[in-house]
Amino acid sequence: MTDNLFRTLHILEAQQTLPHLHQRVAQGNGRILIVDSEGALNCVLLSKDELDSLERALEILADAEHFKIACQTLSRLSVVDPMSGNA
Repeated sequence: MTDNLFRTLHILEAQQTLPHLHQRVAQGNGRILIVDSEGALNCVLLSKDELDSLERALEILADAEHFKIACQTLSRLSVVDPMSGNA
């Protein structure tokens, strides 16, 4: 395995090296994208600390006034009838 911070692995390779991947990611050494043979089902292995940080960042963004306004605008736009242009 290389020392890249962001890797992509096929599910079979990830399965064979899961203990190593777990240790590496848990220590804060990047994320790993795990893909299936068809490339249709993907997931990302990341540390709990990184997940917590991402969730906290989303909470901060969600509290921002401009973010709330953007969400309200998108909500209003989503209720417009695309055929008539009416709500």
